Amino acid sequence: MAALLVVVFHAYQYSREGTGTSREVYTGTLLHLLFHNLEAPVAWFFVLSGFLLFLPFSRAAIEQRGLPSSRGFLLRRAIRLLPPYYLAIVTVWVWRFSGGEEQVRDLIAHLTFTQVFDRVHIFWTIGPAWSLAVEAQFYLLLAALGPVAYAACARLATRRA
Repeated sequence: MAALLVVVFHAYQYSREGTGTSREVYTGTLLHLLFHNLEAPVAWFFVLSGFLLFLPFSRAAIEQRGLPSSRGFLLRRAIRLLPPYYLAIVTVWVWRFSGGEEQVRDLIAHLTFTQVFDRVHIFWTIGPAWSLAVEAQFYLLLAALGPVAYAACARLATRRA
């Protein structure tokens, strides 16, 4: 359901821009009231993803098993994400841009998942790739903070016992 709401929101988002002084043609209409805040499911996906990514760390701590390997976690994520991501980014970039200083900056930003920090390039090559950049940052944060959270969960499990 959340995925469908994201699709509906994007369809609305891409159809609402007018021209000239009337930039948002649906402002003040029932359609605008219904669809304007449908981007919320994107946040739901990030929360769900963060929960599911952290689950092995918390489960291992609660069950008093060994700490999951942050290095192994990052390696598995990199193997899963990077080949198709890099292929898509480079293919689209070569097809659409391939030249000029701004385009090279965009390519570097997308290849390093830093386009989300650049207001100009965030949506250039493949617009929805910003969400993968956020996800990649979750991976790095979890690899760094997972052991800390594991230790905290292990202490809680010890207190409960």
